[in-house]
Amino acid sequence: MDEHFDKIYIKNFSSKVRVGNSIILNLQTDDLNVEHQRLSAKYKDEVSEIMYINFMFPYYFFMVRDPDGNLIEIAGA
Repeated sequence: MDEHFDKIYIKNFSSKVRVGNSIILNLQTDDLNVEHQRLSAKYKDEVSEIMYINFMFPYYFFMVRDPDGNLIEIAGA
C-alpha cells in the first residue's frame, strides 16, 4: 500500500471507507491548500489532513464530514 498511498491516508481512511457502504461527493478546487485552510478554520474537527494517492496519476485531496455525517472529498493541485 505504501507505493500508492501516503501514511495519512492509510492511517485515517483505508479501513474506514469500504466499497458499497458509502457515497462520497467529490469536489475540485484550484488551490487545495487555501481551501483546506478555509474549511479547517471553520470546521476544524470535521476536516482531515491533506492526503495523497497515486494509482494512474498523483492525486491530492482532503475529506470533510457534513452535519449529516456524509463525507465530501475536496481534490485539487
